[in-house]
Order: sequence, then C-alpha cells, then structure tokens
Amino acid sequence: MSSSASRLIGRWAIVGTALFAAVSLCKPPLATAATPAITAASAQPSQPLRPDPLGEDELGVLVARIALYPDELVALIATATLYPLQIVEAARFLDRRKTNSNLKPKESWDGSVIALLNYPELITMLADDLDWLQRFGDAVAFQQDEMLAAIQLLRSRALSDGIIKSDDKLIFSKERDIVVIKATQPGAVFVPTYNPALLYAADPQPVAIAYNSAAYPNYWYPTATFFAGAVTGAVFASVIDWDGRSIWGGHFDGGDIDINCNQCMNNIDINGKLKFKDVDWKNIDINRISFDSAQFAKVDGQSIKSRLEATEGTNIQQRARAERRPSTTASPSRSTGVRDVRATRIEGTNRPNQPAAIENSPRPTARTAADRPPAVGLKGRGETSPIRPRPATKQDYRTKQPAGLGDVRPGRVAVAHSRRGGETLGGGIKGGGRQHRDFSGRRSLPRR
Repeated sequence: MSSSASRLIGRWAIVGTALFAAVSLCKPPLATAATPAITAASAQPSQPLRPDPLGEDELGVLVARIALYPDELVALIATATLYPLQIVEAARFLDRRKTNSNLKPKESWDGSVIALLNYPELITMLADDLDWLQRFGDAVAFQQDEMLAAIQLLRSRALSDGIIKSDDKLIFSKERDIVVIKATQPGAVFVPTYNPALLYAADPQPVAIAYNSAAYPNYWYPTATFFAGAVTGAVFASVIDWDGRSIWGGHFDGGDIDINCNQCMNNIDINGKLKFKDVDWKNIDINRISFDSAQFAKVDGQSIKSRLEATEGTNIQQRARAERRPSTTASPSRSTGVRDVRATRIEGTNRPNQPAAIENSPRPTARTAADRPPAVGLKGRGETSPIRPRPATKQDYRTKQPAGLGDVRPGRVAVAHSRRGGETLGGGIKGGGRQHRDFSGRRSLPRR
C-alpha cells in the first residue's frame, strides 16, 4: 500500500472517530432506576402552606371583632375568607353601584361573597384590612377548633361580666355551655358595632351594643337584595356546628319549604306551589313569588348543617386548606412563603394569569420630538445623528473556537481556498499549464 493511501486511510479514521464521539454526546442519558421514584414523588399532592400557629391570647384578639356577631354572620365571614380577592372586588362593586344601580354581581364569585354583599359594612371591614382577613383565613384552615373555642370564651366572659345582654334585635343565650347569638325576628339580621378591646380588657366596663343601621334581610331568603341563587343558580348557606367545632358552607336545597309561584318562571308556565329545591332561581321573577316566612324560621342550624354535610365540598376547613395548597406547576424558584394578598392587584389592573382590564386604565401618550432625550453623538458632543460604525478592515468570519473536526467550512469556501493554494504553488488555471514539480521531485502532467 502506498504512503498516500495510508495517509488517506488515517485521515478518514480520525474523521470517523470524531463523528462517533459527537453522536455519542448527543444521545440522551439512559433512564435509571431512580427516575420512577422521582416522578412518583413529584406526583404526590403538595401540602398546604401552614403559617406559625397563634397562641390563645392572639386568637382572642383576632376574633374579637366578630365574636358578638350573630352565628350565621360568623359562619358567612369564615367561608368568604377563602376568597380575599373576590371580597376586594365586591367592595369596589358596591362603590360603583352607588352611581349605577343596574350593576350585577359576577356569576364567577362564590356564593358566600355574593351573600356578604347584603351587609355592606362587613364587606368594607374585610376589604380594608386584608392582613386580618388573611390571618383569620389561616385560622379557619389550620386552627379552626381553637378559633371557635376563642369565640366562645369571649362570648362567655362578655355574658358573665354583663357586657352583653339580649335586646329587641339580638338574643344572647347559653345552651349547653355554648353561647348562641341569633336575631329576634326571622329573616332580619342586625350587625352590632362595639369596641373589640372590651372583650379582652383586664377590667371591662359594660357598654350597650349599638347597631350601624336597620335590619338587613337574611341572605338566603329569596327576598334578599343579593340572593346568591338568582346570580349563580345555587342557593348558598353556611352554619357553625359548635358541638363538632366545624364550619359548613355551600349549596343548600332549602328542604321542604314551599314557594308560591304566580307565573314566576320566565321559561315555564307555572302557577301554584313549588318546592324550594325545585326552583330554577336563574330563570325566575322574584317579584312574582311569595312564601310563608314561618317556614324559614323552622329551618335551624342543625337541619342546614345536616344537608350541607351530605354534600361534597362543603367542609370549610378542608376547602380553606385546599386554597392554601401551592400549585404543583409552580417553578422551583417560586417562594414558598405565605402569599400576601395585598401584593396582588385586583380588577382594573394587571394580576397573575389574568388579562389586564382595559376599562379606566390611562392610555400611553406618544412623546414628541422635544420630549425625547437627544442621542449621544461622537465624542460626547451631543449631536442628534446616530453613531455610525467606523469602516474597518475586512471582517474575519473564521470561528473563534475550533470545531471537533477541525476548522470546518462550507464546500465553496473550501474549494476556493484549495484553488488559491494550488495557484500559489504554480498549478491551477493561472499556472499557464506549465509543468511543476511535486514534493517527490517527479514532474506532473499538465492539468487540462
């Protein structure tokens, strides 16, 4: 075998070895036995973000502002704390509705938030103190038993110290060591106002409880101003089970309550009695129904609780924990701390995973030439013409780092370089067809 052939074979051997190495580097790594374990671990549901627990005194201070509210309002607030952003939107809705009475609540809001619209001062209180709202929601999720016990402790002290007593609006009664607060009239709800510090002061002084306004309607009565059934189609109710230290809230079918329908349905011709649970509340004219309010008075908290308990997803503590469970699709760099709801913008501004609202947002104005800053000219003289690059020598397109197979170039470039090399040695087209010597000393035949 000639020396030129040996050199050619050696070159191809080097090229083949390099190609094999390059292909090997591109192959994905083989799956290991640990891979299924990692996948299984990542598929497990994430745990809810649990903040530091509050002590007994801290819980007392936390719940003092709502401890003397009627039981139904305490349950309603506890349920609505699952949706702090909706509460802020509801507060803005009430403000806008003062000038436009035709506005309607969003169908996407939870029934508890829609029901809470019937009590404007509660919406304002919660929306103005999102820090309290967040901490109370955490207590509902992770310290519900202790939180409800703290409410009962404050009620018992206030009742024994004479701070509170029944009047023509609210009844404070003690049943089996449990202080129950309810309205004197069925369907009428009064919101008391008082200084929360009276409930945990060292030497409290009896003070008469005041009320902000006249009675509000019971939120789950069809006559309520904001009846959740008319908005979402599902009647909402919530209740506290003091014996079981639990809170329940969700769709309530109304039991055996009868509704008198006088051509009340918008899509069906009906004139007569309907069961509460059979009414299509989104297709009904509220002004064409009537009912005996005594039927609602017979529906106590225990009956509501029994019906809610039989429905999946009505345990408020479980729902609160689910709301605080971090997303499994979050990036690894995402903080695992408790989310501050105050840092999230609401309706009308940008917020995560939702489009920005265009309404009421200022449009950007184009800047005039006088407003634009002058471009920096050559040598900092401030000319307005942009800086052009200086002419330079022919640009070098060669790679800065050699490739694994050498300085690989396109075919045309390689052929051109080869021809220039041949011409330099006296061959090629510009060699005049003259014979020239190769490195072996033999004369080569002229190229044609």
